[in-house]
Amino acid sequence: MSDPDYIIRSPLPKKQGGGYRKLGTPVEVLKQLAQFNIGPDTPGGKVLYGPGIELIPSDEDGFVQWIDVWVHEPELFDTLKLGRFLKFLRREGWALIDPETGWAFPQPRDEDDDEPVDSAL
Repeated sequence: MSDPDYIIRSPLPKKQGGGYRKLGTPVEVLKQLAQFNIGPDTPGGKVLYGPGIELIPSDEDGFVQWIDVWVHEPELFDTLKLGRFLKFLRREGWALIDPETGWAFPQPRDEDDDEPVDSAL
């Protein structure tokens, strides 16, 4: 499989040392993504599918550390990305990161700092 188009991570503020926190357990993450019609095509499946996208959550020690995202139908993904999904990412403290450029949305920031947290992978 090719490199992912995006990665979903949960950046920690610089004052907490930077880096990333866990997204949750596989069950928690699946439940959160289900509201966007994202889920496995078979019960217990490791690959998740949504509008124009394919996602593969990491599973380390029973927790999801990141989610790799492949975009197969950009027009469908753009509709998802521009709507409630980005609001959801912001609310959860997650970021959609382009691994090639380091672009992230939302740009992680410390509450008392105007500088974005370094989101380079």
